[in-house]
Amino acid sequence: MKKTIKNKNHSFSNVWYILKLVFKFAPMYFVFTILFSLVQIFTPINDTLIPKIIVDSLDGNKELSYIFIFVILGAIIRIVTSIIFPIFFDYIIPKYENILRGRINHLLMEISSKYDLALFENSQFYDKYSRALNEADSRATGIVASFGGLFTSICYLSTLFVIIVYIDPILILACILISITTVLGNKKTSKIGYEYNLKTTKINRFYNYIKRVFYEPQYAKEIRFYSLSNLLLPKFDDNINEREKMIKKRAREILPIRISLETLRQGILYSFIIAYIVIRIYYGYLTLGDFLALFTATIQLSSQLSNIGAQFNSFYEHGLFAENLKTVLEYIPNIEADENAVFKIRKEEKYDIQVNDINFAYDTRQIYNELYFQINTNEKVAIVGRNGAGKTTLIKLLLRLYDPLSGNLEFNKTNYKNIPVNVIRKKIGVAFQDMQFFSLSIAENILLRPFSNNDEDEKIVNSALEKVGLLEKIQSLPKGINSILTKEFDDEGVVFSGGEMQKLALARVFASDCDIIILDEPSSSLDPISEKEMFDFMYSATVDKSMILITHRLSSVKMANKIYFMEDGKIIESGTHNELMQRHGKYYEMFSLQAENYLNMNQGVEDIG
Repeated sequence: MKKTIKNKNHSFSNVWYILKLVFKFAPMYFVFTILFSLVQIFTPINDTLIPKIIVDSLDGNKELSYIFIFVILGAIIRIVTSIIFPIFFDYIIPKYENILRGRINHLLMEISSKYDLALFENSQFYDKYSRALNEADSRATGIVASFGGLFTSICYLSTLFVIIVYIDPILILACILISITTVLGNKKTSKIGYEYNLKTTKINRFYNYIKRVFYEPQYAKEIRFYSLSNLLLPKFDDNINEREKMIKKRAREILPIRISLETLRQGILYSFIIAYIVIRIYYGYLTLGDFLALFTATIQLSSQLSNIGAQFNSFYEHGLFAENLKTVLEYIPNIEADENAVFKIRKEEKYDIQVNDINFAYDTRQIYNELYFQINTNEKVAIVGRNGAGKTTLIKLLLRLYDPLSGNLEFNKTNYKNIPVNVIRKKIGVAFQDMQFFSLSIAENILLRPFSNNDEDEKIVNSALEKVGLLEKIQSLPKGINSILTKEFDDEGVVFSGGEMQKLALARVFASDCDIIILDEPSSSLDPISEKEMFDFMYSATVDKSMILITHRLSSVKMANKIYFMEDGKIIESGTHNELMQRHGKYYEMFSLQAENYLNMNQGVEDIG
């Protein structure tokens, strides 16, 4: 019992949390909802009291002019409400729902952009995050609608209560009995609905994932070439079948409650009300006008009492779901990008990075065990090794997307954790291996901020494009650097090859005011000639910058000042290319094997020729 009360209180505190967001983002939405509720006081008067007066006046041979006063009054009420209702439902609600949904989603996206990257690899949190995203559009507006419905029912109820008590107060008891049964039933079905939603979260996520694979362009080639529909569509069908099983289970729990409630309310209690009113009229205690008013009023009163109970149950339900949104919005990241932090690094300072005996693991999988190395100012460092050696994870630590479990990273002998994240990331430019581009202009994709369309921004973008060899091609486009990437939202959008997209990723690095450049497999989509040209340029263009090259293609690292060879999360060899070749170790083996494969491939081409 105590646990139930505690859960209810917690649920209603979540509702209050969401209402505070409503007051903050769209206060007039709440105000208009209350005003609309007050207007509806006149509806029960028009539905019950005015018809009673008209019928009784006709039965009592009142003057026609007297009767028409109430006919006209009823007409005025209906005309006024017929004007107010469309304005409220077709303009005011859509307007403020749009504002509220937009602001809450904006807040949600802004906060989620600062989440620790590790959260997106936590299935439990990701389920909660998915539910929050799905509920963000509907829960806040649903709570306002429930509050409006509650206030409307209270106003409606007050008027009906006065009318029924004035005519025959005994019927109030029947109305209360109807509402009690409805409230208890709705409470049970709300709990079943919430549990159903929790159990189907993963099922729904997989359902949406399969749909996404079929409509997102990056999967289009594999879908067609490998006939992946034969693999994925049966899984999609299995998912639908699983959803059907959950629906049947939910129906077995809900239908007996719903059917019992409707049978009790419609078949028994309402029949009792009609029989009671008929007997009272037959013995002369009530008039025909009373019958009309009471019959309508009691049905409406029991309906409004049920609505009040339903609204409280909906608050309970909203509160349960709002817990997901509240958790996501209130999450405090361990690694937080504080944009207002004051921490300045002088331009003339060195940019040494030191990795001091760090340990790191993904769950139970150990990646690094007391890893140590140093990158000096303006040094060109290559980190090489086989796939899975832990090279790319190192980038995430250097960018402080993750923190090591023990040990530390230092920037100019200052612990990373003592430097605001935004300061670190502004000093480092990175071209990720799994680079992402957006359906925005080329300029925005390079700057990764709003393009001001002024001479300064244009110069930065053009300079970056020139350095990667794309300026001439992009200037030849009708809209130049304002051309939209992809055709997803623009039929005139441009689509580049994999190699060109890789060059765009490098243009991002050159457009940033960074002192350290990290390149993660930057030439994986380039042919050997383009690769050589790119690295020759990169080494010459970064004389006054530090560069960290992550790769398993060793032909590109010969010019590096220092090469670290990683294996199983450890650095097992380090030195220049010549030094490592002379040692005849792991680096020598890998370089020789790649060189031999390359020569064999070229020989094969010559033989074919």
